[in-house]
Amino acid sequence: MLKLALKQVDRADVRIRETVPTDDPMWDGVAVKLSAPVEVDLTASSVGEGVLVRGSLGTAVVQECRRCLKEVRSDVEVHVDLLFEPLTAEEEDETEGEVYPIPPRAAEVDLTGPVREQLLLHVPAYALCREDCRGLCPKCGVDRNDIACDCVSESAPSPWDALKKLKND
Repeated sequence: MLKLALKQVDRADVRIRETVPTDDPMWDGVAVKLSAPVEVDLTASSVGEGVLVRGSLGTAVVQECRRCLKEVRSDVEVHVDLLFEPLTAEEEDETEGEVYPIPPRAAEVDLTGPVREQLLLHVPAYALCREDCRGLCPKCGVDRNDIACDCVSESAPSPWDALKKLKND
């Protein structure tokens, strides 16, 4: 799958072009619903003792509109720069995700985890079906984009309401 042979990178740049299906095991346990396969287009280059992987990831996700709960399809396009270096145990603790480790005496690097991580980091946190979405009525639950309800909205209690009760003599 998304494996990179280190010997090939030592000789020349390596291009990785793959299509990862939406039902691939790498997406198990992820709360994001992919609506299109992930297109992976990466180039790996040798840099010093490490490997620099650059390229792009692209897919589409389905999320719920944060106001009306309708399904919204969002395109996700990500440019990635991933650095893999051989690290000691002490150095791994200090990097905090900036550098991905190459295990000692490894013949290949698995790109699955970093690709998954980078893609999930770029999925929109909140989706809107449209900018002027009116959302659901908090009283009756009707979608206010489709139907105008007759519910009277109550104003939320203000922290200043207690002061309004005080009378100055």
